[in-house]
Amino acid sequence: KEQERARRCESSRKERLEHPDRTRKRGREWAKKWRALNPEEWRAIGKRHWLKRQYNITPEQYQEMLRVQGGVCAICNRPEVYKRKNGTVKDLSVDHCHETGKIRGLLCMRCNTALGKFDDGKLFAAAAAYIARDPSTIPECTSTMPRRGRRPKHVEDGK
Repeated sequence: KEQERARRCESSRKERLEHPDRTRKRGREWAKKWRALNPEEWRAIGKRHWLKRQYNITPEQYQEMLRVQGGVCAICNRPEVYKRKNGTVKDLSVDHCHETGKIRGLLCMRCNTALGKFDDGKLFAAAAAYIARDPSTIPECTSTMPRRGRRPKHVEDGK
């Protein structure tokens, strides 16, 4: 039995060496079929590799972070709503400091994108201070914006 196995291995090795393109093609065809038959497992493998390569964490560590946050975004406290092309809801994004690589938490696509628009913490702090200021202290701010869907009265009158 051992000799039979060794003979098959040698035959397979010889085939791979003599016809590498054919062997590669067969391997790709097999992998394509397997991915089609096992989409969830394929996605899990991809996610595991992505988390390890990008953030040096395991899926179990990601799940623990998700559990600690209650399954919601660390900023807005809402679950992710964005969907993939296949209609499934995306996972929360891993937020991290681009300088140190330190992971800060999990964010929804909306909050992660908003944070990404600020290139540093000082700019973000300035934006937060801008939003927090009292509008009555701003001399130019004497009127309010019209409500969405309504046109200002002077536009309706044609003036």
